Amino acid sequence: MKDTVFQRHEREFDKNLYTYPVISRRSAGLSIGINLSLRKECNFDCVYCQVDRTTYLSNSKDIQLFILEEELRALIEKTLDETIFSHPRFRDTPEKFRVLKDISLSGDGEPTSSKFFVEVTDLVLKIIKEYKTKGIFIKPIVITNASLLHRKTVKEQLLKFTQEGGGPWIKLDAGTKQEFLKIADSSISFSTILENILSFSKLTPIYLQTILYSDSGKLSFSTESMISCLQNLQEKGAQIKTMQLYTLARRTKEKNLKAVEKDVLNEVANQIQSQTGIELEIYP
Repeated sequence: MKDTVFQRHEREFDKNLYTYPVISRRSAGLSIGINLSLRKECNFDCVYCQVDRTTYLSNSKDIQLFILEEELRALIEKTLDETIFSHPRFRDTPEKFRVLKDISLSGDGEPTSSKFFVEVTDLVLKIIKEYKTKGIFIKPIVITNASLLHRKTVKEQLLKFTQEGGGPWIKLDAGTKQEFLKIADSSISFSTILENILSFSKLTPIYLQTILYSDSGKLSFSTESMISCLQNLQEKGAQIKTMQLYTLARRTKEKNLKAVEKDVLNEVANQIQSQTGIELEIYP
């Protein structure tokens, strides 16, 4: 794959322990990532994941909040004064992407599973509210696989993020149990994922984040199964605002996975949108 600024999503940046900047197509600018899993532990093991779980960034599960806060504030300021774009990783950033868009809990594992999730999300809220008083708006985002959306504390924190203009980007990569089992190696059932998505989306309209790729020449999910899955959720009361449909942008651990062409994304997106009424955004 061709190296561009959009492929450079390394978790390591300078000497930072928890935070890393990326240029995000879906955010349409610079996103400051927070990695809460330095041991690279996740309750999913997706075939398309680019994380190398054979090595650690740290052996500790603890998060030193004062270090995290220092890193966040430093990256925010470097982005606002644009000094970050003199860094070799970001020199070729297109002009329209040279803007701070969000702070995103993502990283090398499911962020909602961290025992520091509440403290970290409270810290993010404190910081973005400070900048809001200066007329600077930063969205708080959590990229989640939906496995723990049933937890009361997780729901509460995500709803606070939603109130500040952000919220969760919820992964839904399959339309059936069989497709799910092929994609995500997890002890968590597909029915649990769907129940959690339904429950949370009854509280507030949600964003879904869905990957589509080719696995040995076959699409990772069928359009018909995804449409049926989405319609079933909607019939039960799910509020789905937008689906972000994207494909592979970086190398994966499975060699037989390939990105799909823009035309394929467009065709699938058009079918889903026409059958469900959900707004589709595509990212080739």
